[in-house]
Amino acid sequence: MCFTLLGATNIKQMTTTLIFDSIQLPSKMLLRSRSYVTTLYIKRDLPIREIARQLNVSHSTVIECLRRLGIHDKGSKKRVITQGQIPFGYNYRNGKLEKNKEEQKVIRIIKQLRSSGLSFRGIARELNKRLVPTKKNGIWQGTTVSTILSRVGNQKMV
Repeated sequence: MCFTLLGATNIKQMTTTLIFDSIQLPSKMLLRSRSYVTTLYIKRDLPIREIARQLNVSHSTVIECLRRLGIHDKGSKKRVITQGQIPFGYNYRNGKLEKNKEEQKVIRIIKQLRSSGLSFRGIARELNKRLVPTKKNGIWQGTTVSTILSRVGNQKMV
């Protein structure tokens, strides 16, 4: 009845306003859109807590959404999650394993020491004497040397 009193343009504006005011997308539906979440998290550089506050959802819901959509790192925009420890001789950059030049030199030294007849423990002792750092700046162990050599495929049995 009130629509008959209004002009044609006002009816169109009023119905559009009524539709947008009454129908709001649930926040969880917005979290299903990879492009929307990428815009918030990467392009607008919003922290996870701010996204949660704006969408009126929990912080853990946003984290789960980012994980599910494969959006994990603001720096690289695309990151593959590695399982376990990064192997000695490599670094993890831009979703790939890249050779670490210093650690590759240590691997060559380990191979040379092994070919000269030293045991895994002997190689570990020699590396510790030379103060060669491990991946996490620890102490060399025979099992670590064995693992590295088995991975590179040049292990000789004692």
